[in-house]
Amino acid sequence: ARSTGNEDDQFVYSGFTGSNLALDGNARITPSGLLELTNGTARVKGHAFHPNPMRFHKSPNGTVHSFSVSFVFAILSADPDLSGHGLAFFIAPTRNFSAAFPTQYLGLFSDQNNGDPNNHIFAVELDTIQNYDLEDINSNHIGININNLHSVQSHDAGYYSNQSGIFERLALNSHKAMQVWVNYDREAIQINVTMAPINLAKPERPLLSTTFNLSTVITSPAYIGFSSSTGTVSAQHYVLGWSFGMDSLAPPIDISKLSELPRLGQKAQSMRLHILLPIGIVVFLFAVTATIFLLIRKNLRYAELCEDWEVEYGPHRGELLLVYDYMPNGSLDKYLYGKDGKPTLDWSQRFQIIKCVSNGLLYLHEECEKIIIHRDIKASNVLIDTEISGRIGDFGLARLYDHGSDPEATRVVGTIGYLAPELARTGKATPFTDVFSFGVFILEVTCGQKPIMEDTEEGHLMLVDWVLEHWHKGSLNDAVDIKLQGEYDVGEACLALKLGLLCSHPFTNIRPTMRQIMQYLNKEMPLPELMPTHLSFCMLALMQQDASMLDLISSLWSQTASLRVAADVTPMLDKKHKCFIPCQLFFLFICLNRAPFTIANDQFVYSGFAQANLSLDGAATITPDGLLELTNGTFNLQGHALYPTPLHFRTSPSGYVQSFSISFVFSILSAYPDKSADGMAFFVTRNKNFSSALPAQYLGLLNNQNNGKASNHIFAVELDTNQNSEFQDINGNHVGININSLHSVQSHDAGFFDDKTGMFKNLSLISREMMQVWVEYDGGATKVDVTLAPIKMAKPARPLLSTIYDLSTVFTDTAYIGFSSATGVIKSRYYILGWSFSMGKTAPGIDTTKLPQLPHVGPKPHSKVLKIVLPIVIAAFILIAGIIIILFARRKLAYTELQEDWEIEFGPHRFPYKDLFIGTQGFNNKNILGAGGFGKVYKGILPTSQLEVAVKKLSHDSKQGTKEFITEIVSMGRLRHRNLVQLLGYCRGKGELLLVYDYMPNGSLDKYLHCEQEMPLLDWAMRFHIIKGVACGLLYLHEKWDKAIIHRDIKASNVLLDSELNGRLGDFGLAKSYDHGTDPHTTRVVGTMGYLAPELLRTGKLSALTDVFAFGIFLLEVTCGQRPVKQDANGDRVMLVDLVLENWQKGTMVEIIDQRLQGKCKTDEACLVLKLGLLCSQPFASTRPSMHQVMQYLNGDMPLPEFAPTDMSFSMQALMENRGFNPSSVSNPQLMTSIATLSGLSGGR
Repeated sequence: ARSTGNEDDQFVYSGFTGSNLALDGNARITPSGLLELTNGTARVKGHAFHPNPMRFHKSPNGTVHSFSVSFVFAILSADPDLSGHGLAFFIAPTRNFSAAFPTQYLGLFSDQNNGDPNNHIFAVELDTIQNYDLEDINSNHIGININNLHSVQSHDAGYYSNQSGIFERLALNSHKAMQVWVNYDREAIQINVTMAPINLAKPERPLLSTTFNLSTVITSPAYIGFSSSTGTVSAQHYVLGWSFGMDSLAPPIDISKLSELPRLGQKAQSMRLHILLPIGIVVFLFAVTATIFLLIRKNLRYAELCEDWEVEYGPHRGELLLVYDYMPNGSLDKYLYGKDGKPTLDWSQRFQIIKCVSNGLLYLHEECEKIIIHRDIKASNVLIDTEISGRIGDFGLARLYDHGSDPEATRVVGTIGYLAPELARTGKATPFTDVFSFGVFILEVTCGQKPIMEDTEEGHLMLVDWVLEHWHKGSLNDAVDIKLQGEYDVGEACLALKLGLLCSHPFTNIRPTMRQIMQYLNKEMPLPELMPTHLSFCMLALMQQDASMLDLISSLWSQTASLRVAADVTPMLDKKHKCFIPCQLFFLFICLNRAPFTIANDQFVYSGFAQANLSLDGAATITPDGLLELTNGTFNLQGHALYPTPLHFRTSPSGYVQSFSISFVFSILSAYPDKSADGMAFFVTRNKNFSSALPAQYLGLLNNQNNGKASNHIFAVELDTNQNSEFQDINGNHVGININSLHSVQSHDAGFFDDKTGMFKNLSLISREMMQVWVEYDGGATKVDVTLAPIKMAKPARPLLSTIYDLSTVFTDTAYIGFSSATGVIKSRYYILGWSFSMGKTAPGIDTTKLPQLPHVGPKPHSKVLKIVLPIVIAAFILIAGIIIILFARRKLAYTELQEDWEIEFGPHRFPYKDLFIGTQGFNNKNILGAGGFGKVYKGILPTSQLEVAVKKLSHDSKQGTKEFITEIVSMGRLRHRNLVQLLGYCRGKGELLLVYDYMPNGSLDKYLHCEQEMPLLDWAMRFHIIKGVACGLLYLHEKWDKAIIHRDIKASNVLLDSELNGRLGDFGLAKSYDHGTDPHTTRVVGTMGYLAPELLRTGKLSALTDVFAFGIFLLEVTCGQRPVKQDANGDRVMLVDLVLENWQKGTMVEIIDQRLQGKCKTDEACLVLKLGLLCSQPFASTRPSMHQVMQYLNGDMPLPEFAPTDMSFSMQALMENRGFNPSSVSNPQLMTSIATLSGLSGGR
């Protein structure tokens, strides 16, 4: 360290070895010359001062001199995402900071003097924790502070580049040294603060700049220095160099002389490593040599592909082969429909097969480690073994997810006739969608009929409707398979038919679970007494189309407090809806009997919270397992859960508060085993509004303005896991009784007094174990008792806390009770597992056997055996590593040599894997253009031609896999059109499937329509140009290429924009081709929700007109700037088609045009596109135009047919179509004629 010039006016420290700084707290000079302000311990502070005070005023009443400060700092934290709390450069009249708090006060102030003008402190803070009470902008900012930790001005940490002027963000706790400059100009009374990385010159533009007269703040003389503090999260704060200049620029710090920062977590190497390393090298070389020799000699000619998903899930394989148990009797459908000369199954065999399949589904849904949704239950997927038992097969469409989690929406897949109706609306497969398919399967087995029956009069007839019609007529037995010739158990057959109808009910919440189905089939529980009118599917489907009616009926299932709900709803339903109520009441009664809680007057008990009707806000939620989760582990959150109705604590408005008793079971799960923040509380309060409450130390109950005010009327029992000095907390693991304030009236270490010994035993609130709390108030003695114990222990006789306090001075006449929780800088989850309350009596006991299980958090503890056997395992580990290397090399060899017939016939150019690897910089994440279920798309530059390309790398987890890869090549390999994304080639190497396309620099259209990634606005001319381009591309696919190609996934995200903003259709992974003039085969339903044509779900038969339907939705999406399906303010799904049609009916079609265009569009063109979109998205395929006609409309070669909005009543048409309506009888013959006569709609050229 050295000083230059007059030490009172100027100095510079390029390291602090030998410096004479004044230190206090945790501050010290390390042997290497670093100024260490804090040493990584929690809740400490440290200060370092220049030894001599500085005279900032020329005279006692004069102005403050101009000055300049520069320093180099670094913050090192053990956790890369957390650091606490920060450091500050300051000027102060004294070196005495003994009254200052650590944590958010940075060792400068306390809760008493923060904001006091008598502080005379100027500071520049480097803050790494966001404190809401100090109104911090985030947890990585720099601020200018005057007498207060509320910054006068603050900004994200970073700097403005001299070259580009763009702001570059810096992370304060990046473990890297950074430099800060602080300059004050007394003439302009301006403060400038600048920062930059250590190897960068001072940026010209300051990060912070504000006008403030420091003559009103800084005294003369005054001390300058640094202050730092830690809180719950520890960190090490270092200053590496420091310079100062009065009335001059601070001298430059010699960066080359600065000390190196220490490395966190660095440990001295063990002598064992020096001994084992040579041995390990010898073993490694020997293992690799032996492995290479043996594998090459024995297995080279049997080289096979082996992918990641096979290693995790798969058995052995050579090619793409699956090996199963042999089922000698084949599939069930052959017996039902007499295929291959199979004999007829008698009734006992059929009923046994139904029960076997039911048992298998029960295992998949409830008894397996993960929930498995089969998604394709049907007779042809049920195989018959030697004992004529049914076994479920073909899991190619199955989906897995964890118990208690929510399945994600996906593409609609399955077999027509077995698809649950909610799949078309939500795309979300659940166990109840399997139950629906199983219901149809039961009817199929019992009736010997296919789910969709041929009917000479009406074309197609649903098996469900046919059985229901027989039941209506009283001839249910006539629906049983006639091949049985009457030889069956009538009771069992009727049970199967009724159960099949119940399982295939349109409403998911009416369908039974597989466990209930097994009970019905085994006659362990009688089937609900239902009449056919209770299962009127047509009526229910109509109600399901009405969102308000659906919500009304669904609400019956969520109400479990009283059977009066059904009676209240009955007057709201017309006569044809009332027949549904008896069935609803039956299931409601079942729900009541299963509820894990009971409620009575002035008393309740929850042994788990499944179906509980609590009032929740913030992050609070009830998990599927029945846990009340107050916070979900995110930073700076709060959550509240309250009993839904207020309680009367007084017998009269002026009376005293009655005695009451509460018990609850809780658990705190922290991401760290030794710390958590901030805590939770049970409370009684006058209202449910906590919108102004702060998280962190205020526990979501109060804030820095109302803490301590009698008007709060809050009584609370806190379980506090963080010591807050401003609240005078005793430690970071205590229980407290609080009245209107977070300063506890009484508090104690968390624990209990043993009944046998009387000794106090400590409990850790963050032990991740369940614990029980009892809170009791004696109204006569005005006494509050709080007791805590482990979950398996009875309530201790001696309370943990006991205090006298008249709660009549706190409680209002009616008050709410509940729980509050808050997190700060540490991720913590707060759970309530059970809760009971009683007014005037002891709280009912909580049934701990019914409490839900806590989720697992954090890593499992390491076994001591691991440390013992580790040296022995090292050699084996290296041997395995060598084998893995050989296996990877073998896989590369197998892929390199593989060449299949379809590649020769359809394949375009085959790229070397090396070229694509180099071109994408090793598939670097910074080159990712997009990602989805198929995998990731990377930008690349081919090394030889320097051509920019997009490389799609198919994921090993992709459900399409090799099929999508082949489909893309077959569909696009020879396609050439300006409005189609060009497939340049492909690659199969290193176990990867890669497709190479033209690079589209402007990305996908949906990012522009839906304001993703701050894309610029597309004007109307650009949108209309894109629409016509996509239409031209579709016309080419449908009519002008060698084969007709159906894209099957037309949507904005599959339209890419080239450098000239031309729309190009891409992603042909779902495409299907067929010869012109032929009829495409029925197939599985695939596509994207909102774009699916209605006939797909009914028949599964695709055509060019299904693409036209999706293109119609695309037209509306581009013109309106809205997604096809969205949610309104009530959370209901709204179809864009319905929204456009509604505006047309009101005569306000112009208002649905994208508001961001601000009216700057050709209204006639926009209205043409909207009407054309409605025409293309007609429910009847026969009324849609072909793409040839669409192009004529868009180019103005032919006028759009004259039709009114009443002609486009989609709901009416869909209803008529469901009832067998012939579309040729539509009321507007001009509309029908104009479409039908222009060209044949069969899909021909």
